[in-house]
Amino acid sequence: LFYPRWGMRRAQTWALLLLSFGCLLPLFDWPLMIQAFLWGVCWAFQETAFVTMAMRFSRGALAATFFALFMIFSNLGTSLGEAVAAPMVGTLGYTGVFLSFAGLSLLCLIFVGRITKAA
Repeated sequence: LFYPRWGMRRAQTWALLLLSFGCLLPLFDWPLMIQAFLWGVCWAFQETAFVTMAMRFSRGALAATFFALFMIFSNLGTSLGEAVAAPMVGTLGYTGVFLSFAGLSLLCLIFVGRITKAA
């Protein structure tokens, strides 16, 4: 994949930056098909980066078990994000929700160095 050329830290950083940009896409007045395409690129890149990192952490006799656990956390995070977003619309509005998720993605950049060093 892209890790041999980029390194895990750079790939994870770009994944979070693209995800943050993707969270802001609904706030732009762009045609829906362009937004949908860009969101697909952003989501696919970050998902590929996460799965690749999960594979890197999944070693040894229980590699498949650990990989499955990482995927559970990934799916749980997506589900919780969707569950939290809907009620937040009433409080923050759509713009506030999209800005919040973009900010949360950027906040995760704090952990990239520590996580990638452990891999």
